Amino acid sequence: MKKTAAVLLLMCFLLCLAGCGINMFENVEILRPPGVTGSNSGIRECIEASSGGNYVLKYPAHGSFRSAVIVKDLDFDGVDECVAFFKPDASDNIKVMVASLKEDVWQIDADFAESFAQIDTVDFCDLNGDGMEEIVVGWGGFNALPDKIAVYAVIDGEFKRLCAESTYDSFYCGRFTDSKFDSIILLTLSRADCQAKASLVTMNDQRNDLKLASDVEMNSDVAAFDRVSYGYINKNKYGLAIDGHMSNGKYVTQVVCCEGKTTIGVPYSHKCDYSVKCCDINRDGIIEIPSVSSLKTEEGYEPSDDVCFVTWNDLNLEKNTLNPKDYTVFCESDNWLYKVNGDFKDKNTVSPEKDGGYGFYKWNSEAYVPKKDELLFVIKRFDEQYGHSGDDGSKYEEIVRDGSLCYAARIESQSGISVEEIKENIILPE
Repeated sequence: MKKTAAVLLLMCFLLCLAGCGINMFENVEILRPPGVTGSNSGIRECIEASSGGNYVLKYPAHGSFRSAVIVKDLDFDGVDECVAFFKPDASDNIKVMVASLKEDVWQIDADFAESFAQIDTVDFCDLNGDGMEEIVVGWGGFNALPDKIAVYAVIDGEFKRLCAESTYDSFYCGRFTDSKFDSIILLTLSRADCQAKASLVTMNDQRNDLKLASDVEMNSDVAAFDRVSYGYINKNKYGLAIDGHMSNGKYVTQVVCCEGKTTIGVPYSHKCDYSVKCCDINRDGIIEIPSVSSLKTEEGYEPSDDVCFVTWNDLNLEKNTLNPKDYTVFCESDNWLYKVNGDFKDKNTVSPEKDGGYGFYKWNSEAYVPKKDELLFVIKRFDEQYGHSGDDGSKYEEIVRDGSLCYAARIESQSGISVEEIKENIILPE
């Protein structure tokens, strides 16, 4: 009875707190905002001055910058600036405050009140070429995409808010055009009121406002972006390699990049049955584009829908053609890649094993009916708590680990293949 009474008393106490509008977790944020201790403790005083008293810190939901207080050297002079996001108790708006150190004292340079419900993404880039990074913020409602971006930039010596009216589902900053400045690419999925598209946002010729330089239609069947890779598309041009999926379970790879200073395009778009994604597979600094084909199967058997042969290509932007560079086998269910030679699918095949692994076989094309020949090795994924034995008791040797998952190989003695060779060729996609 005493225990029950104590629980009821505690519940009443918590209900009283809720009725008074007190949020214990938000108060922790008020008292201890991130990045404002020690030499940066003056940031808290700036936030308190801007908010007029009590406030709640607001955190970006996505992106690389997820803190409510971002300390960063925006002008590359060796001294940090600060960007803070918070909602004053007396306001429904989220504030964006920019502060800087002047003679070792933090001072407010600008603050802006935004009426959006949440911060989607924060990024930084030099859009006007002045050597200082602008603050790019994606704003939105609660799960009410698409969102809008605002840019906070120093124009004529003071911070101003610039806005691109175009909406987006995700955005990316980078050196996309042939100008010396950064720019922004907005990606928008298809919906009832708009076509799927990629839009290029730059500064205008006067470098005092944003402009929508151009846009281009994208595949309207893509339901969501699975991964967007930013990097070199060829030796001289940055772009985006975009992997997404459709509602029917198929996958789509699209490449977006720019011509000249203002024109955006989609030089490559392709549908695929497998979820293999673009990446720099050979570590040459250029994003490779995958193209997929089936591995050989014996007569009467359909090609596996789980393993396939992948050719990794550079994209020739002048001819819009793919140039093969590297080759792998891809296993979708266990999520591994295995590096092979270009003639692998003519001389070998891979198929599921009874114990759950995937066997690498020689292929006998000289037989009257072409078929699998000798087994070389098997790759299998284990949960580490169950050890490395197959269903038939055969032993596997660990080749790579990913958290609690262990990838192991069982090698046939006659194959002449070593564990070290398999370790060198196995790849776990990010």
